[in-house]
Amino acid sequence: MQLITNSKENIEIKAASLIKQKIEILLKSQKFVSFAVPGGRSVLGVFDKLKNEKIDWKKVHFFMIDERLVPLESEESNFKLANDSFFSYLVQKGKISKKNIHPFIYTGKLDLDLEKYRKEIDVFGEKFDITLLGAGEDGHIAALFPRHETIKSDKKYFVTTFNSPKPPKGRMSASRNIITRSNLVILLFLGQGKRNALENFRNDSLKAEECPAKIVSEIRDSYVFTDIR
Repeated sequence: MQLITNSKENIEIKAASLIKQKIEILLKSQKFVSFAVPGGRSVLGVFDKLKNEKIDWKKVHFFMIDERLVPLESEESNFKLANDSFFSYLVQKGKISKKNIHPFIYTGKLDLDLEKYRKEIDVFGEKFDITLLGAGEDGHIAALFPRHETIKSDKKYFVTTFNSPKPPKGRMSASRNIITRSNLVILLFLGQGKRNALENFRNDSLKAEECPAKIVSEIRDSYVFTDIR
């Protein structure tokens, strides 16, 4: 794991460059790359920088690292934010097909919805090749929250909760296990509001159950970027 401090602009440029490099390396030995992205606005700058990178997007498949249990068109949907800011751009420019974009679709039949999503991921080897994460002010990543049932779960693929400490209450999240199986993880701590979360992340006396972002340190090829000095 590498921890890098720089300006927000430089962090976003570096993160986009790392993603491009990893995609190129992976495509030398496999046909497609799976790329998991979160909700939230902290990754929007990375999306903007990725638009300028020369990447063979047709060989990249996008998944959601977490999702609110709401319709895809809801303003609360993580997919809607990622789609409006990034996916739709790639589609409109002809860089990617809609079939490469895999939203988690919640129909109200949660077990069946999760099984369908698991099967989509299994095509790519039961894991994500690249995972992009933004840390919350409490140190949560995806929908894995401190001292919560979600971070304590040992599920292989997903965890769900109807008791999220942040609204809306219903959430689906990649589990701790599937995140740590990623080939590359990039984690962002951006903005002064994340200072306490970053301090907890760097506090060796705390465990991942208290600061879920710490699971990133378990991944060999991982980068933590922050603009907090």
